Amino acid sequence: RPNPTPFAVPAAALVVVLAVAGGLSVGSYLMAIRVPIDGTRSTPAWTRLAADSGFPSGAGPSEVLGLAATPGVPGVGVVAVGTGATGGRVWLSPDGRSWIPVADSPAFARARPQAAAAAGDRIVVAGSRVDALGDPIAATWLSPDGVSWTRTDLPGSTGLLAVAASPSRIVVAGSPRAGAAPDDPGAPIWASSDGSHWLRLD
Repeated sequence: RPNPTPFAVPAAALVVVLAVAGGLSVGSYLMAIRVPIDGTRSTPAWTRLAADSGFPSGAGPSEVLGLAATPGVPGVGVVAVGTGATGGRVWLSPDGRSWIPVADSPAFARARPQAAAAAGDRIVVAGSRVDALGDPIAATWLSPDGVSWTRTDLPGSTGLLAVAASPSRIVVAGSPRAGAAPDDPGAPIWASSDGSHWLRLD
């Protein structure tokens, strides 16, 4: 067979929070993998984040639930999403080493963001929020910069668990409402071309 065409993958940063029983944080680590144009891969190396990195330590009310590399979003290399004392929280980093918490946004009030992804030059987040009646409802959030966010509710699910995206298409998946009929098709899936208008696929 002919040799595969060389490919290029941009450097990616991944932060992992390690914890033990009882919620005690034992450290946050950064691993960077670089793949040059010839397809060779460098040896992954882990670096423990400094205590003053700005990344949540796990000792307070903040909890990180999702991470995504965002190479197409100007000024944002990695985004982390999770929860804080009043709802959803967002942290931004240019390199995965130093982090800045974004000021609380009304769009994330009483929310639980679960996952994040880069959709070209935008960031999309999937999760859930509590509505005016106290019931959980699936929701997505969209941002051009990680600071300003627009929320879209997706009735028919108690929350979203995963998101995958490309510059032209976004797909999210969630869990059905409590008390769903036995013949319910299963976890609902929605697709969108812009992150604002969604079509349920099942």
